[in-house]
Amino acid sequence: MLNIDQIITESLKNDDKVALRTARLLKAEILKYKTSKGAKPYTDMTEMQIISKMCKQREESILHYKQGGREDLVANEIAEFDWLKALLPKPVTEEELSDYIMNTAMDRNWVGTDDVGSRIMIPKKEMGNLIKQVKTAFPTADGKIISDIVKANLE
Repeated sequence: MLNIDQIITESLKNDDKVALRTARLLKAEILKYKTSKGAKPYTDMTEMQIISKMCKQREESILHYKQGGREDLVANEIAEFDWLKALLPKPVTEEELSDYIMNTAMDRNWVGTDDVGSRIMIPKKEMGNLIKQVKTAFPTADGKIISDIVKANLE
Protein backbone atom coordinates (compact mmCIF):
# COMPACT_ATOMS: atom_id res chain seq x y z
CA MET A 1 0.00 0.00 0.00
CA LEU A 2 1.04 3.55 -0.62
CA ASN A 3 2.30 5.69 2.21
CA ILE A 4 0.29 8.71 1.13
CA ASP A 5 1.54 10.93 3.97
CA GLN A 6 5.14 10.29 2.91
CA ILE A 7 4.24 11.10 -0.71
CA ILE A 8 2.69 14.38 0.41
CA THR A 9 5.78 15.23 2.50
CA GLU A 10 8.10 14.47 -0.43
CA SER A 11 5.93 16.57 -2.75
CA LEU A 12 6.16 19.50 -0.34
CA LYS A 13 9.94 19.15 -0.08
CA ASN A 14 10.34 18.93 -3.87
CA ASP A 15 7.84 21.75 -4.49
CA ASP A 16 5.92 19.46 -6.88
CA LYS A 17 2.53 21.16 -7.02
CA VAL A 18 0.87 18.54 -9.23
CA ALA A 19 1.97 15.64 -7.04
CA LEU A 20 0.97 17.51 -3.89
CA ARG A 21 -2.48 18.44 -5.18
CA THR A 22 -3.18 14.96 -6.55
CA ALA A 23 -1.82 13.15 -3.49
CA ARG A 24 -4.07 15.24 -1.26
CA LEU A 25 -7.06 14.38 -3.45
CA LEU A 26 -6.09 10.71 -3.27
CA LYS A 27 -5.77 10.90 0.51
CA ALA A 28 -9.26 12.43 0.72
CA GLU A 29 -10.70 9.59 -1.40
CA ILE A 30 -8.96 7.00 0.78
CA LEU A 31 -10.29 8.62 3.97
CA LYS A 32 -13.76 8.84 2.46
CA TYR A 33 -13.62 5.11 1.71
CA LYS A 34 -12.31 4.16 5.16
CA THR A 35 -14.91 6.22 7.01
CA SER A 36 -17.93 5.37 4.87
CA LYS A 37 -20.74 3.46 6.48
CA GLY A 38 -20.35 -0.29 6.06
CA ALA A 39 -16.91 0.03 4.46
CA LYS A 40 -15.02 -3.15 3.70
CA PRO A 41 -11.41 -3.48 4.89
CA TYR A 42 -8.92 -1.29 3.03
CA THR A 43 -6.60 -3.45 0.91
CA ASP A 44 -4.13 -3.07 -1.95
CA MET A 45 -6.91 -4.02 -4.35
CA THR A 46 -9.19 -1.34 -2.89
CA GLU A 47 -6.39 1.18 -3.28
CA MET A 48 -5.96 0.28 -6.96
CA GLN A 49 -9.71 0.57 -7.50
CA ILE A 50 -9.76 4.05 -5.95
CA ILE A 51 -6.84 5.18 -8.12
CA SER A 52 -8.45 3.65 -11.23
CA LYS A 53 -11.70 5.45 -10.44
CA MET A 54 -9.83 8.74 -10.07
CA CYS A 55 -8.10 8.13 -13.43
CA LYS A 56 -11.47 7.56 -15.13
CA GLN A 57 -12.79 10.77 -13.58
CA ARG A 58 -9.80 12.67 -14.97
CA GLU A 59 -10.36 11.19 -18.44
CA GLU A 60 -13.99 12.33 -18.39
CA SER A 61 -13.00 15.79 -17.16
CA ILE A 62 -10.39 16.13 -19.90
CA LEU A 63 -13.03 15.33 -22.52
CA HIS A 64 -15.54 17.82 -21.09
CA TYR A 65 -12.98 20.59 -20.68
CA LYS A 66 -11.79 20.11 -24.27
CA GLN A 67 -15.37 20.39 -25.49
CA GLY A 68 -15.77 23.55 -23.45
CA GLY A 69 -12.55 25.06 -24.76
CA ARG A 70 -10.87 25.20 -21.33
CA GLU A 71 -7.31 24.27 -22.27
CA ASP A 72 -5.97 25.60 -18.96
CA LEU A 73 -8.05 23.06 -17.05
CA VAL A 74 -7.21 20.30 -19.55
CA ALA A 75 -3.50 20.70 -18.75
CA ASN A 76 -4.17 20.33 -15.00
CA GLU A 77 -6.30 17.24 -15.49
CA ILE A 78 -3.74 15.62 -17.80
CA ALA A 79 -0.98 16.23 -15.23
CA GLU A 80 -3.09 14.67 -12.46
CA PHE A 81 -4.05 11.76 -14.70
CA ASP A 82 -0.41 11.04 -15.56
CA TRP A 83 0.60 11.17 -11.88
CA LEU A 84 -2.20 8.78 -10.85
CA LYS A 85 -1.56 6.44 -13.78
CA ALA A 86 2.07 6.06 -12.67
CA LEU A 87 0.82 4.62 -9.35
CA LEU A 88 -1.06 1.80 -11.05
CA PRO A 89 0.55 -1.44 -12.14
CA LYS A 90 1.11 -2.11 -15.84
CA PRO A 91 -2.29 -2.60 -17.49
CA VAL A 92 -3.19 -6.12 -18.50
CA THR A 93 -3.61 -6.83 -22.22
CA GLU A 94 -6.58 -8.54 -23.84
CA GLU A 95 -4.27 -11.38 -24.83
CA GLU A 96 -3.24 -11.95 -21.20
CA LEU A 97 -6.89 -11.91 -20.11
CA SER A 98 -7.87 -14.30 -22.86
CA ASP A 99 -5.03 -16.68 -21.98
CA TYR A 100 -6.01 -16.64 -18.30
CA ILE A 101 -9.66 -17.32 -19.14
CA MET A 102 -8.71 -20.13 -21.51
CA ASN A 103 -6.38 -21.75 -18.96
CA THR A 104 -9.08 -21.54 -16.29
CA ALA A 105 -11.60 -23.11 -18.66
CA MET A 106 -9.14 -25.89 -19.51
CA ASP A 107 -8.57 -26.55 -15.78
CA ARG A 108 -12.32 -26.90 -15.33
CA ASN A 109 -12.69 -29.16 -18.40
CA TRP A 110 -14.89 -26.73 -20.31
CA VAL A 111 -13.61 -27.96 -23.64
CA GLY A 112 -16.09 -29.06 -26.25
CA THR A 113 -16.37 -29.56 -29.96
CA ASP A 114 -18.43 -27.68 -32.48
CA ASP A 115 -18.45 -27.22 -36.27
CA VAL A 116 -15.02 -25.59 -36.20
CA GLY A 117 -13.40 -28.21 -33.98
CA SER A 118 -12.43 -28.24 -30.35
CA ARG A 119 -12.85 -24.97 -28.44
CA ILE A 120 -13.55 -23.60 -24.99
CA MET A 121 -17.22 -23.74 -24.06
CA ILE A 122 -17.99 -21.93 -20.81
CA PRO A 123 -21.34 -22.86 -19.23
CA LYS A 124 -23.65 -19.82 -18.92
CA LYS A 125 -24.26 -20.52 -15.24
CA GLU A 126 -20.50 -20.23 -14.59
CA MET A 127 -20.08 -16.86 -16.34
CA GLY A 128 -20.44 -14.74 -13.20
CA ASN A 129 -18.07 -16.87 -11.15
CA LEU A 130 -15.45 -16.82 -13.90
CA ILE A 131 -15.66 -13.03 -14.28
CA LYS A 132 -15.24 -12.62 -10.50
CA GLN A 133 -12.19 -14.87 -10.57
CA VAL A 134 -10.64 -12.91 -13.43
CA LYS A 135 -11.35 -9.57 -11.68
CA THR A 136 -9.68 -10.92 -8.54
CA ALA A 137 -6.61 -12.00 -10.51
CA PHE A 138 -6.49 -8.76 -12.54
CA PRO A 139 -8.13 -5.99 -10.44
CA THR A 140 -7.24 -3.20 -12.87
CA ALA A 141 -8.65 -4.98 -15.93
CA ASP A 142 -11.64 -3.47 -17.71
CA GLY A 143 -14.78 -5.42 -16.82
CA LYS A 144 -16.30 -4.93 -20.28
CA ILE A 145 -13.31 -6.56 -21.97
CA ILE A 146 -13.46 -9.50 -19.55
CA SER A 147 -17.18 -9.88 -20.16
CA ASP A 148 -16.76 -9.77 -23.95
CA ILE A 149 -14.07 -12.48 -23.89
CA VAL A 150 -16.17 -14.73 -21.67
CA LYS A 151 -19.35 -14.16 -23.75
CA ALA A 152 -17.48 -15.10 -26.91
CA ASN A 153 -16.81 -18.51 -25.38
CA LEU A 154 -20.22 -19.34 -23.89
CA GLU A 155 -21.90 -22.65 -24.74
